[in-house]
Amino acid sequence: MNERTTFEFEVLNDDSMEANNLATSLQEALNESSSGVDVSRTRPPGSTSLDPGTVLVAVIATKAAFELAKGVREWLSKHQQATISIERKGEKIKVTGASSSQLAELVDRLFNSSK
Repeated sequence: MNERTTFEFEVLNDDSMEANNLATSLQEALNESSSGVDVSRTRPPGSTSLDPGTVLVAVIATKAAFELAKGVREWLSKHQQATISIERKGEKIKVTGASSSQLAELVDRLFNSSK
């Protein structure tokens, strides 16, 4: 049986164009992180914008969680000024400009929260 789990990523930025650019970049990084990742894009609840949205939903095979976590850490290390929230099974973390060790700790905590 191939268990699947869902992560929700939201790029947070006051500039909607920058948020969309970052969301596109994050979506590409997540899709490249593993063949077991299926990332779709949506708008935040209540948004009336016509843009493609800054919320990414990743449905992954549980065994692909390590690759997805690695992809998130690599993307965040390249976009240190970006703020994203990551949610899984009701647990949510928000990350902005954290050091590499802080990113690793935060992302690992979320990705390993319910093995």
